Amino acid sequence: MNNLSKDFKPSHTMINAAKNCLAQQAWYETILPTIKCIQREVLLKLRPLDKRTKEIITDPDNAWKMSDDDFKDYEALLHGRYIKEGFKVKFGYCPLLISERELTQSKKILIDTMEPITALQSMMIINARNGLKLFDDFVEITLRLIAPYIKEH
Repeated sequence: MNNLSKDFKPSHTMINAAKNCLAQQAWYETILPTIKCIQREVLLKLRPLDKRTKEIITDPDNAWKMSDDDFKDYEALLHGRYIKEGFKVKFGYCPLLISERELTQSKKILIDTMEPITALQSMMIINARNGLKLFDDFVEITLRLIAPYIKEH
């Protein structure tokens, strides 16, 4: 293991994949509080009910529990707020979900660029038992390995 770390020199592709992954992570973490705040404010304004329990929905993660009519209103108000806050998204799209998808894609690319060294592809890791946890752990380890080389690049 010591020889690998001493002799390891990431390719430009590996470094670029790590830089992109870090940028996607930073963007996701930057917009997360804003998007969640917008979603909570819209829920407080609409006061939609859970279809099953008839309780007011206050958590954006439970928005799927509202009626179709309430969701149409929720979606319209959200879109207006997203645009007002400077997010350029198509109607019906959530900037946070878009960012999350792009972050996941950047992580897959990072892992796949490391295949010549690890002999592992992203889908091999994801499809393993506890794959999503392993995937995140693998990304973290890979970023720690490559991060010192980013400054040189």
